[in-house]
Amino acid sequence: MNMSEEQIEQIWNDFRMEIKYKNRFFFSKSFEDLLTNIFAPNAIKTFTSEYKGKAYRVRNGNYVDSDDKELLEAPPGKPGLGRCNPLGISYLYAAYDISTAIREVIKVSADEEVHDVSVAELELDLGNVFSFVPYKYDFMYGKSGADKDSRYFFEIMNKEFGRMITIDNQLDYLPLQYVAEYIKYLGFDGFLFSSSITGVMNYVMFNEKKRRILRKGLLKVPENNLAYKFKTEDVAWNTKD
Repeated sequence: MNMSEEQIEQIWNDFRMEIKYKNRFFFSKSFEDLLTNIFAPNAIKTFTSEYKGKAYRVRNGNYVDSDDKELLEAPPGKPGLGRCNPLGISYLYAAYDISTAIREVIKVSADEEVHDVSVAELELDLGNVFSFVPYKYDFMYGKSGADKDSRYFFEIMNKEFGRMITIDNQLDYLPLQYVAEYIKYLGFDGFLFSSSITGVMNYVMFNEKKRRILRKGLLKVPENNLAYKFKTEDVAWNTKD
């Protein structure tokens, strides 16, 4: 299925408008063909089957002494509408480093008051995840086996998942939620995309058996934090390394 970059981008843009304003559950055949013939055949596992990686999750407030579930995904039925999850469906959101995890949660401000955030350092089983990130880089193209059409579509998706969405534009979540659920439908435990804030990897995990908390800690977000680079050393951890 050979398509120009312009055709691929147009199909995606048409789908975004359709799911937001026209059809919510049944779509034009062109987008289904894009998923079936371009996405699915080229969606491969990114890491080896036994690979595990660290990630970080942040929540405003002090939850260090609370049950671990307070720093994991909300239970089914409880989650609000999210970038990747529909209302009531639980996915875990995390980031590769602490600074990205904090930037994804707190308001980045030059005059914000000092306040506490709770940080969970996680271990994720990444042997069955899909990543949009490697397809950005030439050296991964041959390894992935992805063709030109799929690489371009994955690059579009990487940008779409990472871009800023305000609370007033939550309809923009809908196309992303559909693609996220399609990745889950393909059998993956989660996926990766690049943060638009830092460029570092963000994780979305569907399978609650594929993550565990290694340690928790409290971090004080300083005033004038606009350019501050948060590090693991800034966290008052409640356990030792």
